[in-house]
Amino acid sequence: MRNLVKCCLDFTDKLNQGVTFPAFETEAYQYFGLQDYPINSDGEISAMVHPNLQGKDYLPQKPGDPIFLSFDGKAIPYSGNRTVYPIFVNDPSMRILKAAFVKTDKLKFSIPDIQVMK
Repeated sequence: MRNLVKCCLDFTDKLNQGVTFPAFETEAYQYFGLQDYPINSDGEISAMVHPNLQGKDYLPQKPGDPIFLSFDGKAIPYSGNRTVYPIFVNDPSMRILKAAFVKTDKLKFSIPDIQVMK
């Protein structure tokens, strides 16, 4: 917390001194839903996260890419209609929701120069 406050104060001080912060590009990820695990007729999870997806948070998954592996060994593809950027893949905290991961969109931002106008 102390570091955050110090950074904010340093930034404000530099702005007040007239320092120009150059323009830059950055990315952010916006939530748009959860990807549920496949469920059998008894309401139980019937597949695991595909090994190709495990540990691949923030990497694009296109429609048709394998995201699950059924317990009988069949790959189950992503059936969405757009590319998704999964986060919290196979995270234990998501299991109570029977969700395999959080689906996000990747956004790009152009941040202009920042300078105090005097």
